[in-house]
Amino acid sequence: MIGSPFESLSLPAPMLSPAQAVAMTSEHFGVTGEVTELGSNQEANVLVQAPTGPVVLKVANPAFAAAELELQNAAMLHAAATRPPFALPHPLPALDGRTVVPVLLDGVPTHARLLTFVPGDLLADRPVLTEPVLAAFGRLVAQVGAALAGFEHPAAERMLQWDLRRAGEVVDALASHVGDAVRRRQVLALSEAAADRLAVVRDELRQQVVHADLADYNVLTRRGPDGRPAMSGVIDFGDVMHSWLVGDLATAVTAGLWRPDRSPLLDAAAAARGYHETVPLTEPEKDNAIHGFMMWRPWQAVEHESVAVDAAADQLRVRRTWVVLRRRREKRFEVE
Repeated sequence: MIGSPFESLSLPAPMLSPAQAVAMTSEHFGVTGEVTELGSNQEANVLVQAPTGPVVLKVANPAFAAAELELQNAAMLHAAATRPPFALPHPLPALDGRTVVPVLLDGVPTHARLLTFVPGDLLADRPVLTEPVLAAFGRLVAQVGAALAGFEHPAAERMLQWDLRRAGEVVDALASHVGDAVRRRQVLALSEAAADRLAVVRDELRQQVVHADLADYNVLTRRGPDGRPAMSGVIDFGDVMHSWLVGDLATAVTAGLWRPDRSPLLDAAAAARGYHETVPLTEPEKDNAIHGFMMWRPWQAVEHESVAVDAAADQLRVRRTWVVLRRRREKRFEVE
């Protein structure tokens, strides 16, 4: 990635028109079909209804190098080769055989990829998540880590804002975007408390290549035989990197902090138990690490305070983050 690892505030997704998407998929991949824009933070994603089935065109932000996109492709293929009990996207070759294709978008050099489409309903869109569903979420997170175990790539040591090993640096760099002085002090105090908790165990935490964004908006579900949501797929390997293994669990449980009318700590405990039953957590991971990460993770996204937050859902998420994180310093949950 070019420049600072903390420049995500200035990395909006490329603007890709439907006509450009059609031309790009046809010219480079020999694929045609009706296109529909999909959401993304830092890249352009377009669903293409090809004659052989839906596929996803991904046009990278110019800030990301080809090696980082090759890392993502390789991680997906490595995980899929372990035959996990859920679906994953995989890269499709262009007409010239490459899976990462240099392209020009409005005269700016970047790269395009074509991936298989993974169907399903986002876990984030499920209105109610019961304890068994949260435990299944935790198991899936553990299974993704197990599927990526042993995978190595030269580009895996990326400088990204979402690397929990750098969370303290990220918070320090972005705290000035919190306009309210009282809240800014709270952010820095929580970050310092997390750093203190992790200082004694950080060298004992397992590291490997991780997904790094296993939140509920990147997990797909289907209706299970019992009527409950069943975990069916994982998408978006855009943040894959070498980092702390338990960080993926922290990301998953932190996603639940924003759900209204829920007990965040009980939900976190249910997901953590599901993880621990599948891939046992070490003592340092169970104790200091997961609780420290839960204080750290939301403030890696402190840019919510620095941009116009128009959507009601985002406004609720920001408000609930402050409410929940104020309580996180005193409260804990146990993983047995």
